[in-house]
Amino acid sequence: MQDDADRIVDLYDRHALNWDKARGKKLIEQAWLDRFLSLSRDEYRARLDREGFEVVSFAAEDPDCGGHTVWLTQLR
Repeated sequence: MQDDADRIVDLYDRHALNWDKARGKKLIEQAWLDRFLSLSRDEYRARLDREGFEVVSFAAEDPDCGGHTVWLTQLR
């Protein structure tokens, strides 16, 4: 599994800057992001559960993370 992760990181490292320049300033992922952001906490937790993840820790608007919400999960 680590080899797969290393390959993904390497692929990202090699192509991220070119992808960022090619896509311009408009997020093509905007519809996905909007849908993701609209999920309630319960919906998000249910999706994690369906995918086999257990929530280990949750912090809403964590001041130690710049006010972001943090979900720490673990694959069952």
